[in-house]
Amino acid sequence: MFTQEPAVEFTVWPTWVGLAVDIGGILTEPTDPNYRRGQIYWRMENGQIVGGGGVTAPPGEYHALIYAHTPTGPCLPGSIRLPHPMPVTHTQIVEVDPITHGNKITGGEHRYRR
Repeated sequence: MFTQEPAVEFTVWPTWVGLAVDIGGILTEPTDPNYRRGQIYWRMENGQIVGGGGVTAPPGEYHALIYAHTPTGPCLPGSIRLPHPMPVTHTQIVEVDPITHGNKITGGEHRYRR
């Protein structure tokens, strides 16, 4: 007989990655119809869960990565500011890889390349 109710705990990791611009301190995704969040594909590397995804980014200067559970709509569960603004001169896919579980509050560790 249990003295406590059994409980199951789990973490739901984000499945989409995107880019955001800083407008007056508020991170905002582009409204350009060519913008698309990239689906994160998770894999095991050296015993750790690591992800990566490609964001379709229209021209602009981006200041942060966002993480989301859906391809559109609110960008919860978080974001992480880039170390410096990333200019994009033409619509292209920005590969974000690796994405790890390094920072629980605002997202994960990352590197990006254009």
